[in-house]
Amino acid sequence: MKYFILILMGIFQIFLVNAQPKEKISLITLDTAKILKNAENYLIGNTQKPRPDSAVVLLTPLTKAGNAEALFLMGNLLLRGSKPYVSKNIPLAIKYLEQSAKSGNIQAIQVLITLYSGVEGNAMFSDPEIKAKKNNTHLYTVSQLGASLNDPMSACWLAICLMDGKGTIPKVLEAKRYLQYSAEHNFPLAQVLLGDGYYFGKNGIHKHLDSAQYWYHKLHYNPKASLQEQGLGLEGKLWCENVFTLLWNNTLKITFFWERFNYRLHVWEVKKEDRNPKRY
Repeated sequence: MKYFILILMGIFQIFLVNAQPKEKISLITLDTAKILKNAENYLIGNTQKPRPDSAVVLLTPLTKAGNAEALFLMGNLLLRGSKPYVSKNIPLAIKYLEQSAKSGNIQAIQVLITLYSGVEGNAMFSDPEIKAKKNNTHLYTVSQLGASLNDPMSACWLAICLMDGKGTIPKVLEAKRYLQYSAEHNFPLAQVLLGDGYYFGKNGIHKHLDSAQYWYHKLHYNPKASLQEQGLGLEGKLWCENVFTLLWNNTLKITFFWERFNYRLHVWEVKKEDRNPKRY
């Protein structure tokens, strides 16, 4: 009986030891979430006047501890700077963003894709020092990471890398698979590229007018698309409608009514100059 009681006491002590760190972790997580929220308020100015310097004070310990959200916020702040409070530090910003991305932070991944691709984003990315960071190898690597986390933007840029051989060997079939995934999840640039691919027959995609019209239509009514991108969708739809009209007129006298639709995918009378969207 004595040994039985000792065994029970030992099990109870082990239980207490195991339970204690979990409780601490829970408290730390709640405290961390509160600190991040306060820092974000200081950065954006949700509840008071923006104070980036106060945000830095809150974020610095979490950044040193490797918190992914803190690394993203700090990296984003250092990338653009906020005079007179915080000076711009692009190398350190990229270091923090890379660390955050490796921890699975999608926002950090998307910022790095914009940075490494060299596309025109907001005013922050017009900085010559940031533009000089364009790097196809890094673009391919970070796009792979984001695509593995099912991010549509990352999947689209991974497709672009695979189509054009940016930082890797061209793999057209694999590129089309990622592009399809991104377009199906309403990423506008992917819908532009798929629509143009099916219309012009490029990027390893065979001409198929019905598919082109489908993706142009999706782009035109995509709430995530900018007005410019929605305009590209409308323009593409008009191209397709012009082709259908020509095919209808040309086959009117030589086919039966129900046969005309069998011809429309084989004639490409309407040809437009290929376009290159500014975001690509």
